[in-house]
Parts: sequence; structure tokens; C-alpha cells
Amino acid sequence: MALQALEVGDFASALIAAEYVCRRFPSKSIAAILRAQILHTCQPEFASKAWYFAWRTDPQDVFLQDAMLAAWSNAGALQSVRDLAPLFLPARCQTQQYLALVKQINKAELTRFGACWRDGSSIAGRIFAPLQVDGTYETVHLLVTNESRQFIYALAADGQAFSIDCPQPNEVWSLAFVDVEHLTAPELLQGSPLNFSDVSQELSFNAELNELPVVVQDADSLKTAQVCVLIPVYRGLSQVQACLNSVLQSLSHNQTRVRVLVVDDASPEPAISQYLDSLAAEEKISLIRNTFNLGFIEAVNRGLRYAKNLGDDVLLLNADTLVHANWIDRMVNALYSAPDIASVTPWSNNGEISSFPKIADNNPVPSFEQLVSIDAYVAALRDSGQIAEIEVPACCGFAMLMKSDVIRRIGLLDGYHLTRGYSEEVDWCLRASANGYRHLVATGVFVAHAGGVSFGPEKTYRVAQNRRVIASRYPHYYDAYHRFIKDDPLQNARKLIHEGLLSQQNSWLSRLEKNTNTSKTAGVRVLPAALPSRWERIVVWENRMSSSFSHKILQLARYLATLAATCDADDRLSNLRLLIIGEVSEALWHTGVVDVLPSIATQKSSLLNDTVMLGFAGCKEVLTESSELVALNIKQVQIDENFDPISYLNNWNKG
Repeated sequence: MALQALEVGDFASALIAAEYVCRRFPSKSIAAILRAQILHTCQPEFASKAWYFAWRTDPQDVFLQDAMLAAWSNAGALQSVRDLAPLFLPARCQTQQYLALVKQINKAELTRFGACWRDGSSIAGRIFAPLQVDGTYETVHLLVTNESRQFIYALAADGQAFSIDCPQPNEVWSLAFVDVEHLTAPELLQGSPLNFSDVSQELSFNAELNELPVVVQDADSLKTAQVCVLIPVYRGLSQVQACLNSVLQSLSHNQTRVRVLVVDDASPEPAISQYLDSLAAEEKISLIRNTFNLGFIEAVNRGLRYAKNLGDDVLLLNADTLVHANWIDRMVNALYSAPDIASVTPWSNNGEISSFPKIADNNPVPSFEQLVSIDAYVAALRDSGQIAEIEVPACCGFAMLMKSDVIRRIGLLDGYHLTRGYSEEVDWCLRASANGYRHLVATGVFVAHAGGVSFGPEKTYRVAQNRRVIASRYPHYYDAYHRFIKDDPLQNARKLIHEGLLSQQNSWLSRLEKNTNTSKTAGVRVLPAALPSRWERIVVWENRMSSSFSHKILQLARYLATLAATCDADDRLSNLRLLIIGEVSEALWHTGVVDVLPSIATQKSSLLNDTVMLGFAGCKEVLTESSELVALNIKQVQIDENFDPISYLNNWNKG
């Protein structure tokens, strides 16, 4: 339908049809590409965002990468190109599809850049820089280090492939441009670090880790520490401070003996490193600092090696979380509720399977004061036996307690096949499951989680990259995951928590409920200009088949179909259609005079919200059961017991 409409220049109808498919099948790229092409042609100011949404459907697709970068470059968003384009370089170099990408990076005024990858037991890569005035290419110095040993190579930045023998197998190597005279201002190559150690192989411990100070609650706990709270840190000073403050404040409320280990993954924010140094100097934390950024997976693995050497269970905790009271004790109780439990994860506002109030939803993070009341309530429900732990296919790594015996048995996170971050905890959990272990949601614990602080624009690409590995390695996992989302074995517990918090007038949940109820009418109030179209349209706003007035909309469509079939070609009714936003019955479809858009749950993650679409569609009036304002520059008609479809349509035709 969209393609047919495009052939006759009916861009509005084409966009409606493409948007329908995008909403029904958000992971499919073809409709998103078509939508982007339409907007690129008719509404260039939407092109950059449209191509970004198309790229998100398949982030590893070369065509979508180049189309998005070109749209960004044309719009002058060069910083966005500089942030994202180099991430694609390692994969594109390996498939010999890098020339167009290099041109985009050069246009974004990055004058020196490179990529590296594993090639068997060798380090391979390419380095790019502009041709110099004398017709030669700059010679750059490349630092190759595994944190304890360093090697420097002089290479021409001519874009030709290079190959370096891996200095030592079973190690993680970082590659960076470096000033050879001062060894300062290192700039990592994309693809770094390179992990040459497969998870199936036993990883050795670095001697430096055994020399780190162990900081615990009291003098006796050094001998009997049970849990290592492992916090990787990269950026976001205020959130790091809030997280560590909440963790350190909670320690006195826990009977479990705890050590707090922070891994500073070469943070680009000096204030973070200074803050961590001060905590380490006060012996409040143990601190590992990476010379170069290793990415989330390898930063965690450095901490895991340390904890594994000490025999601790490991509570992996993101640095953008908040915790409360005896949360560790409650997590430990869940972990040891059965001998075959490998890991547990708590409730969170942003925790995938364990998200609250809605499963797999990303909700705003509560304040610490709001967290206190939420966490205390779920703990009381669990203590009273009204809710219990629930088995899940895999835990979410924002706060995941891992049993030490299982770590020793199945190994660390897989930084060999997975890149930098995302899905690494799923892989670990599924490896544990393959060895007979299970995973639980600790329903008596709630941890606040902001999410997405460290990765920024890299997240979409890394998620897609690593999910392909998971899907290949565990073909049935995503079916199990989506079945769990659909069935939601946690829904009864969610309902109890939801009802209890509302009865307590919890401010976080109350505000969330209010925002949910108003989100569909929030957003664009002034309609954008209509796209070229052969049709005039009336929109039916948020149509519901269960509505007591749904029969009036069906009557309206049938009457319109009858009039349109019998009226003259120059009559307005011959070019009138209804745009139904919401639900539609088979009978309504079969009138042949309706276009349909499924309404979206929230506006925040959509390219085109409902209000924008009725503007692009050139809608002349809005029919709605609600009294709330839809938009400023359009007539709004109330659908109620007094609404007469036949009279309305006759009057509209006369007007």
C-alpha cells in the first residue's frame, strides 16, 4: 500500500501505511527504510532521526549505517558521526566494506583513527590519516599492552592492513595511539581491547590483584568475607557517588561480611578517579584502576578474578544504582535458598524481566527516599510469605549475585566472543543453566537503576552485536525469554506490590501512574504541515472496540463508504477517509474507507507520535471520546450519546 501510494505521489498515505507496519513490526527494517525515505523527501528536518530509527532495526546493516551517517552529516550533526561511525570500523574493515565509512569519518573531521581485530593468533588492523603535503602518510606509534607489559610499534597511517604477532596468548591486549616521547594522551583503536583468552580456558590471576588492600567492616571479617560487591565505573560522577554512598551506608545493616571492590575502567572524568582515590585512601573500598578502557566485560572480569581468588560470592552492581538497608542479606538468602541456584537479581524500575511496575519496561529511577519505602515494602511482603522467589531464564546484570562455586565451575564472563558489554550476564547464566543451575528474582529486594550511563550511543550497536552471538549459541533462549515476558510469572507479585505502594501513596509510583495516563496526549500540540495526498481525512482518536460508542464509528464508516460510492467525483466525500488511531474491528476494516494506526504505548521511544501523524495525514477534524485537547490547530468533535454519525457527515460535507 505504501509503495502504491508513492507511485502516484500520495506521500501521506504512503507514510501512514509504512508507519502502520513500523508499529506492528518494530524490528523489521524495510518499512523503517521506506518511512525514512518518505520523510527524507517531504520533511528533511525529520530525516536524521528517521534514518536513526531505521538503523536501530538492524544496526549491523552496512546500508543503514551509511544512510544514517549521511543524513547526520548533511544535517551538520558531525559530533554524532564522530561518536558512532568509528564503532562500525572493525567489522567493516574485516569485510572490506570500509571505504564509504572512512569517507564519512573524514567528513566529520576525525583526522586519525583506526581499527583492530583478532586474526587467529595475530593482531590485525588498519590505521587511517590524510595524505601529507609531501605525498606520504604519517607514521604513528601504536602501544600494545596487557596492563603489565608494553610494546610499541611504528606503523604508517595509510589504511593498509597490518598484522602483529600476539605478544602472549590467553591475555587481553589494548591498542592505542601514543606519543612515543611522553607516553601520554593514549587514544584507543576501535576494537580494543582484544581478548585472546576463550572462556573455556582457565584464566590466570595477575599478581597485582593479590596485593590490593581488602577493606571490610571489622578486623575479623578479612578471614570470613563472603560477598564481594563488584562495581565497574566509567563515567557519571554524581551517579557513581550516589551509588557508592548508598552501598557504604548499607553495610552496617547487613550481617553478611562484605568487601567493596571498584574497578575504575580508565574513566575519562578526572573527578571520578579522584573520588575513588579518596575512598580507597580512607579504606572504604578496594580499587583496581585500568590503564586503558577495557570495556564493561573485561573490567568485570578483572574484579571477578580477584574475588574468585578469595573465594567470595560476587554481587555485580552497576554504578548507576541505589541500594538500601540489608539488601545484601536478602540477596544472599535468595541465592542459598536451594543448592542449585547460580544467581539472583532483584526488582528494579529498570531491570528487564524483573522490572516494576511493568515487565521489561524502563521506568524513571526513584530517588533514594522513594527507594527506601519501595524496598522496605517488598522486603515486608517477602518476610510475610505473600511473595516468593521466582525462577527466570537469566538474571539481569545491573545487580546480580553470583555464587562463587559456580564461577569456579563455569568461568568468568565471555569477553572472547562478546564485545565490550551487554548480554554477557545472559551468556553466563545460560552456561550455568547448561550445568544444571537455576536463576531467581529475589522478590524481597528492590534496587533503583538508571541505565545506559556508560555506553551512550554505543548501546544499540553493542546490543545487536552481542545478541547475535547469544542467538547463535543458545537458539531457544529468546523464545523462552519472550514466552516469560508474555506469561509473566511475576505478575501476581507485581500486583501485590503495586496495590500496596498505591495504598501507601508512594510518590514515585503515583507520579508514574499519572505520567502514564497523560503520556499519550503529551507531546506535539501544534500540528506539522500535511504531506501531499489525494485524500482528506478525519481522525478517530484512540478508538477502542470495547467502547460503548464503537458502533457509532462503524456506522460513520459505512455511511461514508456508501456516499463515496455514489457521489460525484468532484464531491468532497469522494476523497474522504477516516484515520483510525487505536483498535479496529474486521467490520470497520472492510468498509474500505479507513486507514489504521495502532496507538503507541508511550511517546518517548517513537519516531512519529500520534499527534504528529494526524498532522502529516492532513486530518481536518478529530473525533474523540476524551475531553482532553489533542492539538491546537484542529477542530475537535466529542463522541458521546448525542453524536449522530449521519448528521455529522452530512454537515461536514456541506461545510
